[in-house]
Amino acid sequence: MRRSQPVEEPPKVPARLRAVPEILQTYDPGHPRWRMSAEADLTILVTEGSPEPLVETVGLEPDKKWAKGDVFGPTRRGRRPYTGISYASRLDGKCSPTEHVSDLVERLRPFVTGIAALSARPTTHGITLWVVEHTRAYDRQIDLDPADLTVIGAMGARLSLDLYVYPDDEE
Repeated sequence: MRRSQPVEEPPKVPARLRAVPEILQTYDPGHPRWRMSAEADLTILVTEGSPEPLVETVGLEPDKKWAKGDVFGPTRRGRRPYTGISYASRLDGKCSPTEHVSDLVERLRPFVTGIAALSARPTTHGITLWVVEHTRAYDRQIDLDPADLTVIGAMGARLSLDLYVYPDDEE
């Protein structure tokens, strides 16, 4: 005769929390449940020329490239004010911003010298590593590895963290 396994009782909820909705009892702002999407990308902008010399200097084909004056946007009425190239993290959007930064930094680590060379040029408008998170959580924090920050600094890149909160949005 087989013995049944004992059924585990759910943890007792303290009296002070019984009136609080369950979703708030399990609130963890870093959990993917609260993250709608995250991404990281490095954008290099210059004031003149075509994107090909940028690609040649970096030594890696970008995910996107465009020339100053190229048409863009949903209505195709906008014009690019700068020539540029960009590289993006290859991770799923549900990964954390920290993971996206680490992925992108590892991808670009062999090309730091070329990126840094671009940051020193007088025609370079800017090099920015953008980190974006769309979330339902108000109290987010993004922690970056010191080694990743060292590589970002060696590139001559500015770090920009953008957080967009959608508290009432449901998936």
